Amino acid sequence: MNNGIDTQPQAAHEIEAKSSFEKGHIEHEDPTDLKSNVADYKVDAIEAENSEHSMTVMEAARAYPMACFWAFVMSFTIIMESYDVFLMGNFLALPAFANRFGVLDTATGEFVVVTKWQSALQMSGQLGALIGVFLAGPITSRIGYRWATLLGLALMNATIFVTFFANSLPVFFVGQLLEGLPWGIFIANAPAYCSEIVPLRLRAPATQILQMFWAVGSIIVGAVTFVYNGRLDKSAYKIPIALQWMFPTPLMVLMFLAPESPWWLFF
Repeated sequence: MNNGIDTQPQAAHEIEAKSSFEKGHIEHEDPTDLKSNVADYKVDAIEAENSEHSMTVMEAARAYPMACFWAFVMSFTIIMESYDVFLMGNFLALPAFANRFGVLDTATGEFVVVTKWQSALQMSGQLGALIGVFLAGPITSRIGYRWATLLGLALMNATIFVTFFANSLPVFFVGQLLEGLPWGIFIANAPAYCSEIVPLRLRAPATQILQMFWAVGSIIVGAVTFVYNGRLDKSAYKIPIALQWMFPTPLMVLMFLAPESPWWLFF
């Protein structure tokens, strides 16, 4: 019985053809919408860039407070690095360290660290940092600034143990060499991340403040070693070494919450 409605099931090839036609029809409309969206994005980007160019530094800071905050967090790795870099140089003049690892100077009657070890200990961290800088590029390109910095902070936590439990100058040398590897990551990534996360008007101040943080780190380590200068037991250098651990873990928490660089995400 035929009531005017075709009740016969459609063939499989007819359904497939209909589906292909509808899909092709939809795909045919998408490029126009896509081009329109791209044009809108370009206009918005140009307007945003022009707006950033016209801002003063304070206006940009008020407009992008979180960008400033995350740039500050990344910059704090430089304070930590500066503390670590200048720590060993201060130890060489520390009486407790010289008495433990130095040799007796018959002319003065005091213990001093021999010259070759003074040079070796102060350049070991820099050598590690040189290696770390070369490693930072491919690591950051692969996993991004956030995870590369988190990796460096985790390495810092681990390598401090070597220096803390060192009982000879060669072990101190190895400890400083290993600590230098994450230093190189921070040296390479901190300026780049800060310049990419903040608007145009704040890029120069964000990278310039890194130099100030180098000075802040050296002041902190100078104050710490001055406080313990009068001690003659091993705590005079063990405590300043242990204080290195006050930096990496809090920074790891903050960097885990930090946004990734938009330039790394886009490119």
